[in-house]
Amino acid sequence: MLKKKKRKHLKHKDEPTHGHGGRFRLLANPLTGVDPEGVKAAVLALAAREAEQFPKLLQAMLDQLKQTQPPLLIAIIAYYSLQAGVSDNGDIQSFNPDVMQHHVEVLQALALTLTVEEWGSDPSSGEDVAVAMKTLKQLADAFHYRRFGILEDEHDDQARAVVSMQEKLRIHTQAVRNWGSFSQVVRIVRELYSPLDDALRAQKGFSATDLITTAENMTKLLEARSNERFRWMQRVWREHKPRKIIQAYYKHHPTAEGDPDEFLKTLPAHATREQILFFLMQHADLLSKDDMMFDPVDLAARSGVPTAATARILEALGKKPGDLKGANPEHFFMGNPTWEYPVIVLDDKYLCVMPQAIFSHIHRIMHRLAGEAGILPVLEARRSKYLEDKVADVLANAFPDASIRSGTKWRLGAVEYETDHLVVVDKVAVIVEDKSHSLTERGLRGAPERVREHVRDLIGAPSEQSTRLATVIWRAKAGEPEATTSLVPFGVDFSGIERVIRVNVTLDDLTVLSLEETELKAAGWIRPDLDLAPTMTVADLETVADILESQSFLLHYFSERQRVQTEGRVMADEIDLLGVYLKNGLNMGNLEEQKLEVMLTGASAAVDHYYNSGDAGISVTKPRPELSRYYANLVDAMEEKAFPGWSIATIDLLRSAVFEEQIKIEKALAKLKVTVERNIDDPLRECCLVVRSHPLKDTAVIFLVYPPKLAPKRKEVTQEMATQILDEHPEFNRCVVITRDTSRWSEPYASVYFTIRPNVPAAENSRM
Repeated sequence: MLKKKKRKHLKHKDEPTHGHGGRFRLLANPLTGVDPEGVKAAVLALAAREAEQFPKLLQAMLDQLKQTQPPLLIAIIAYYSLQAGVSDNGDIQSFNPDVMQHHVEVLQALALTLTVEEWGSDPSSGEDVAVAMKTLKQLADAFHYRRFGILEDEHDDQARAVVSMQEKLRIHTQAVRNWGSFSQVVRIVRELYSPLDDALRAQKGFSATDLITTAENMTKLLEARSNERFRWMQRVWREHKPRKIIQAYYKHHPTAEGDPDEFLKTLPAHATREQILFFLMQHADLLSKDDMMFDPVDLAARSGVPTAATARILEALGKKPGDLKGANPEHFFMGNPTWEYPVIVLDDKYLCVMPQAIFSHIHRIMHRLAGEAGILPVLEARRSKYLEDKVADVLANAFPDASIRSGTKWRLGAVEYETDHLVVVDKVAVIVEDKSHSLTERGLRGAPERVREHVRDLIGAPSEQSTRLATVIWRAKAGEPEATTSLVPFGVDFSGIERVIRVNVTLDDLTVLSLEETELKAAGWIRPDLDLAPTMTVADLETVADILESQSFLLHYFSERQRVQTEGRVMADEIDLLGVYLKNGLNMGNLEEQKLEVMLTGASAAVDHYYNSGDAGISVTKPRPELSRYYANLVDAMEEKAFPGWSIATIDLLRSAVFEEQIKIEKALAKLKVTVERNIDDPLRECCLVVRSHPLKDTAVIFLVYPPKLAPKRKEVTQEMATQILDEHPEFNRCVVITRDTSRWSEPYASVYFTIRPNVPAAENSRM
């Protein structure tokens, strides 16, 4: 990488919750089909082995901190692990993708269990850094794997499901950090917390905006320092002769002093260029601690926040060596104090090796500060109000042609309910419920009762609310007077609704839990008859809307999110799912029938590349859903025409085929056109193409090609053809017929018709 000629910008590396690489993979559980007892025995053996290794690894890490200088060791590991190079075309390359933010957080917490007197004094060599990185990774793995031992005491399916859910939440808590692109996160938290400025300033001496601005400038300042170091090191790497290399190093190093020739004499006579560069890089690494040190005066001059307020912020975010003495190191993996205190206080200077972590854990930090300031009720009220307003704003921008109602109160019998948001787009109703509550510390650690409460309150309850309204909508369509009366407060005509989509939106990330619908039911944490609505953060909702742009794509995405969640066992975050949608519309086949547990790896690469490039000041093309030219034109034309039912037609169309199949359909239609034109005397002999796929369920998408002479009778011909197909195919309950006139072939479609088998209930039809 060091020899590449493309200019690179150093950025803090986002935690790779979205995977690596330019292509995603669907990974089935490799243990599928293996004897469960054999798997259990192997897992228990692994747990026993890791349980034995964990204290040894922990002690080895503490011993190293007592030998080498902890601030320097932590800074070097952070430099190589939490930053990445960004080339001019937006490609991002991590220096060390194996060590992530949560590893460095554990290392920092361990260092703070020791006093300054207990800290080591040796400078960190390259070998020291390599050993520490390896130990950190092994330590985190051992913490996770050793917990598999609790399976030995669980003998029934429900107990094992509870344990499985706990462990997945633990993994999520341990490893996941970024919840949006850097600029998006900064913008959202500034919008969210700035109204608390006066109340917080009165008690803490700084405002929420001061804290956010300071953290933003700390992150950018560290990037600037790292970029400057990278630039002057590049000038050294351009040289090839040992003498020139040493001279360039002394010339550009900001603090190096002495005679380059004298230094050259100390090197082995046969030292290679690579050996010399490696030695110099280790020497340059000694600057890492200084690069990550922040002085309140300098930082205030850069940020515009008063010096006194800046110093108070750094103190409020900091812990001193020895402050964590006596703390249980095992808790550092699930409730690390550095999440709320990412700064190490060293006299009048402040070391922060990962200022981006302030934004990773900003909700937790603000909750602590609000508690200390006595304004927690104000904070909670603000979170609720912000989420409600933000979701309404995102929905209004995403669905400009929709009827949108927010905060509507309605009654069913004697009970009053409130729906946070209702979006009616053509014949589709989207019910969106907000939940602004925070995950508690006990819940994050996986305490069973608290996790169950989180699931019920943040996932189950809003899903029940949206299901209740959906049921009333179908009852009203069936003509029930009470249901019709209940819907009056919305001021919307529900008579034409053919599909209801439900979504939950939160501030904290609960995707890992909501996707485990099957396991949640097995654990008894939600009702077995309740279909969970997809749950995503407001940041993810904003990202999905920004990437997809089209109302058709958004409606289709929300529909497929619920289908995949209900049918499959998928481990992913929201942006992984969005990445898969861009590739194949979330059409992964019948996951329920395949009985696969799918893990999405690298699926979000295109989305991450787009936003990370933007944050680095590099313009790249926004990723779009992968459609054939004809399908793309067809969807655009339907949405632009906005005929009654266009929303249903586009959802069904997008469900009908993935990119490769769309290409085949386009070619098949071209052949069908030729056939119809040749059979001029009997054009209906061979004029239809019937498309079906798993996501369509019992719906068929039919393309009907006809010559211009049949244009006056196309409605009758279409109805006859659809009726015939329903009669011949009892597996179909519904048809969407897209017609094309051979004389107007440049037009994506001539007309669209819908045919439903008689006596199909509206609610059942909505699931098609």
